[in-house]
Amino acid sequence: MEKQKYYDKLKEILQDPDRKNNLFNAVLSSSGNEVLVSQRSQEWLQWRKDGVTATEAVIIEKGEHFGKKIADLFDEKVDKKLPKNVSNQYTQRGVVFEESVLQFFSTHRNNVKVKSSGCFQNKILPLLRCSLDGECVFNGQNYDLEVKCLSEKVFNELQQHGINSETYKKYWIQVQYQLLVTGYKNAMLCCALVDDKKMYRYQEFLIKRDEEFLKKLLEKTINFWLKVANYVPSSDVQEEQQVPCVNDYSLKELIAQKTELEEKIKEIQKEIDQRFLIIQKEMNEKNIAKIDLGFGIYTKTEAKGSFDYKAFLAAKGVMITPEDEDSYRKKSSVRWSFKPVQD
Repeated sequence: MEKQKYYDKLKEILQDPDRKNNLFNAVLSSSGNEVLVSQRSQEWLQWRKDGVTATEAVIIEKGEHFGKKIADLFDEKVDKKLPKNVSNQYTQRGVVFEESVLQFFSTHRNNVKVKSSGCFQNKILPLLRCSLDGECVFNGQNYDLEVKCLSEKVFNELQQHGINSETYKKYWIQVQYQLLVTGYKNAMLCCALVDDKKMYRYQEFLIKRDEEFLKKLLEKTINFWLKVANYVPSSDVQEEQQVPCVNDYSLKELIAQKTELEEKIKEIQKEIDQRFLIIQKEMNEKNIAKIDLGFGIYTKTEAKGSFDYKAFLAAKGVMITPEDEDSYRKKSSVRWSFKPVQD
């Protein structure tokens, strides 16, 4: 109830030009409070859901980001659908290499002291939230550090077109929103091309706070959140039944990681099979049934085919009916299955 009163008051302020201007000036001149929540924990995911993050601000401004549209974001906030998983091999590598990229930045910038990631929300308007990859101090000013580990295609596009690239424009919005939340004036966008083992190439961009843009983004963000806050499920529509733990985002992350590992295992197995085919051919040519590979014994054995009971009984003149099968069927069991939905 208190939250609803707060949002009703916020809506009222937006309708009065003077009060709206005063609120915007207060937000734009304020700083952020650091929130003690562990990134990628369930608590962190819930904290993000209860406000608007920097990644979500890109969706609000551009209409789409990583395949997620404003309508998708709205449905996630009001629990009409599960959060769309935007994790891929590059975002996962970003988590792994984040510290390495920040260390490279520190060395590249004369060993400037870098503070690792933290979570912030705006002091005046706490619904404005962000998670920083890192921060540092230059000439007495705080700098937001945003790390992006990119694919070769995206990195090349960014390097070729620079601030005119679509990639930069989206990340620029994300970083501007982070500056809005924290109150910082400057940020460094640190972009890296990495594989599973190391960083190959690096490029950084200095991003300065744009007050005029932030005023427009702030208004769009508040208007979006007021729609979320005022959402009431229609009593005429039968809402889809939800299992209590259906919003377990960490489960989606684990399944995504499992799927990626399974794809890698398939590739490795294909390579193993090809090498065994070469060994099999040589063993057949030399009529060898067993060979010591040094790390294991590879053996060729003859296996009998399975016995076809239905064919046997039919040959003896005994026909099995569906009723016979049901009568002699073993006790049924419950099986669970999961089929991923393509985004």
